[in-house]
Amino acid sequence: MPEIGRTRRRPRLILGLGDQARIYDRVAKDYHVRVISPFEEGVRFRLPIDVRRILRQWRRDGTFRRRVVIDFGCGIGEALDLVAGKVGFVAGIDFSAGMLRQSRKRLERQGFQIHRIDGGPGLRTLRRLIEKRQLSTRQQPTIALASGNLLKLGALSASCDLALAINAIGPPTVAAAYEMFASIAACARRGGALISVLPSLDTMYHLYALERRHRVSPSRVGTIDEATSIYTDGRERAKFFLPEEITQLCKDNHLAVERLEKIRYPWSLMRLSGWGYYPRSPRIWDWYVVARKK
Repeated sequence: MPEIGRTRRRPRLILGLGDQARIYDRVAKDYHVRVISPFEEGVRFRLPIDVRRILRQWRRDGTFRRRVVIDFGCGIGEALDLVAGKVGFVAGIDFSAGMLRQSRKRLERQGFQIHRIDGGPGLRTLRRLIEKRQLSTRQQPTIALASGNLLKLGALSASCDLALAINAIGPPTVAAAYEMFASIAACARRGGALISVLPSLDTMYHLYALERRHRVSPSRVGTIDEATSIYTDGRERAKFFLPEEITQLCKDNHLAVERLEKIRYPWSLMRLSGWGYYPRSPRIWDWYVVARKK
């Protein structure tokens, strides 16, 4: 549940791509002060468990050296920590240079050498690196960071065995959100997996009900357009999702859902965000989905 500002507000703005990138560049410098993520302490997040399970399977069948994992919208590299150096090829993609710098610093502190891919043809270069790496599986694991637009991933079609998209899918229109989901899903090979965290629409209705009960103005957390499921707070707009919508999106993109569950955030984090504090009520949540490419 990424947020931005002095009290941690969501950084999904209806601006040009360059403007959005500059906003995320600023956020990257003090990420954990300005962003709430499922990697926060106190959040029960299954991603590490599920990734370890996949890695164990690849080691058992002896295929881990030729496996490819891509983190779409990698941010500061928290999910990359789970796979870097453990499979043949790991890549992080983000449109924010600031986020990519933080990912690089995180990985280099662990002693990894990073392939940095910048510029317009970056994703085509990344695809060539993946193909070259798979021709010679005796190399040391490769780690790459690339600048890229998650709506334009055609160069990476059917390129990875595990696609990660952790709070990366939240464009300001329904059409763009569905297109981004499809773009990322298309990068998974047949038999590969997509693991994603998506902002929850139903959690907003839960918040509104709590506000009514406690007589708090709903303007503090923005509003939802029920016709489009678009969240709005001032000029911020982002697509939020219902569980049945996620299931249908997976079906439409040839993915079989293996797990769909809530990631619940402690009320202490929500109090910091300015989204309320109701410790006796169920926590608010994002949706966590694990799906397999058919």
